[in-house]
Amino acid sequence: MTNITFYTNSIKQHIVRNFIASSEIKYALGIKFIDSTTDINNLSDSYIYIGEGRDVEKIIKKYSGNSIITIFVSNSTSYLDTMNKPDTFNIIITDYNLITLYNYINSVMMKYHDWDHVITNTIYEEKELDYLLNTASNFLNAHVILFNAGYHVIDGIYKDSIVSKFATECAAQEYLCYHSVIDLEHALDKSDILPDEIFHFSPNDTHVHIYVKRIVHDDLVTNTLMIIRKDEETEYDISYMINYMAAIIKTFTKKTSDEIMSDSNRLSCLISDIHSRENISSFEIIDRLNNLTFKLKKYVRCIVVNFYNSPNSLPYNDIIRKISFIFTGCNIALYKKTIIILYSSEEKTFQIPDVLYNNDFNDLLEQYNALAVVSNSIHHYDKFRSLYYLCRRLSKILRNMTFNNPYGNVFPYDEYSTYVSIDFAAKQFQISLSSDDIVLLADPAIVSLNRYDKEHNSNLCEVLLNYLTTGRNITLTAKSLYMHRNTVQNKIAKISQLISLDLADGNVQQRLLYSCQIIKYYEEFIKEKLF
Repeated sequence: MTNITFYTNSIKQHIVRNFIASSEIKYALGIKFIDSTTDINNLSDSYIYIGEGRDVEKIIKKYSGNSIITIFVSNSTSYLDTMNKPDTFNIIITDYNLITLYNYINSVMMKYHDWDHVITNTIYEEKELDYLLNTASNFLNAHVILFNAGYHVIDGIYKDSIVSKFATECAAQEYLCYHSVIDLEHALDKSDILPDEIFHFSPNDTHVHIYVKRIVHDDLVTNTLMIIRKDEETEYDISYMINYMAAIIKTFTKKTSDEIMSDSNRLSCLISDIHSRENISSFEIIDRLNNLTFKLKKYVRCIVVNFYNSPNSLPYNDIIRKISFIFTGCNIALYKKTIIILYSSEEKTFQIPDVLYNNDFNDLLEQYNALAVVSNSIHHYDKFRSLYYLCRRLSKILRNMTFNNPYGNVFPYDEYSTYVSIDFAAKQFQISLSSDDIVLLADPAIVSLNRYDKEHNSNLCEVLLNYLTTGRNITLTAKSLYMHRNTVQNKIAKISQLISLDLADGNVQQRLLYSCQIIKYYEEFIKEKLF
């Protein structure tokens, strides 16, 4: 929509009086003259009309249509100056002569047409988003920056002639720094603009004008467009141009509801920043955790839901919706096909709360072939980044291995954290020794036992691993392996005979358990065969 106010503001010193029925008019296709021969039945709200007072007065009296007609009047006359405001007309009475008035309106209209040419070139010549932003930057002589929901720069075009801290930050690090985001968000929240309106401000002690437009999909903000200029909107109808450009950008950035949730959720944005910004501070993490949608309680657990196959067709939005029913009041995020849940409580517990073993949750995980790693609880939020990384890493390890997990598809981090330690050791082994042969860290007795299994098609290593994991409990070992107690006892006796080590010795137990886990990691995660 063209804004009639833009036409009137720049010549307000030449306007004697105006009657504005609607500030927004249809896109003006051109200029038409009004005179005594004008057919009132052909008046259209798609044109701007100009004429002299006496002719305009006749048109107003005869017109009976419902469309709002915009007319600029030259050479003000007294009877138009004092007339009542017409309901279906925008009448702007000026002291310009007819030719001067035509030249002025035509020059404004050409600016609209030039901008429309930029847009149509982008669409019909199938240009990329970068072309639109670059052309807009040159046309407006402005910084033009497009952000995602977390104020990371998707694309930015910068002008050396315009000094702005926002542009400097974005050009240097490709995102708007945390404190700048907070200042901007607070300003947006305090303003009375609607989500789809343009926010305009000028920082203190500068001649720079900044225009911010949020781009919304399905009531969620997915992108933010920022225009930074030296001059205020006197030469161009900035509002019209930004709205038109935002509409085109929206078609470029059209997303699924799953992607919208990922980009728009505060926790998702924090997770994204943790992955992309090495210098994110503990202070910022604490501050942002304290300002999530659902206020966190004293102690926090991080739950990472990872999918075994990670197909693109999974209905992540629906899965998150179902999880939100199970964990009421929890902050939930989607980041690169992984779901993160923050579960908090006022009391610190060393055992995982029963709610995390909820049958509905386990059924949901099973339905979508997923597993959930549940961290221990932390009180100091500055440890969240490490906690999240450890859980995410363990979830990726576990999904490539097989376990007889008594908790179904929910894995307590503490009970399986050894595999993260082994994973770190394997990476350091590769860096330091240029070798993947981490099996050298295992006890030779377990390596021999593994070879025996391969030669005799037995499962003594698996039995020993479960036996040591359950604290040498024959009943629990038999249950986890779906074996008879006597079978387990016979196998333990065979193991003791083969390795000639005292399984009642605590140090031996620890060494053998760790060695069994190394072998399991080596064969199932690294996918290497032990020869």
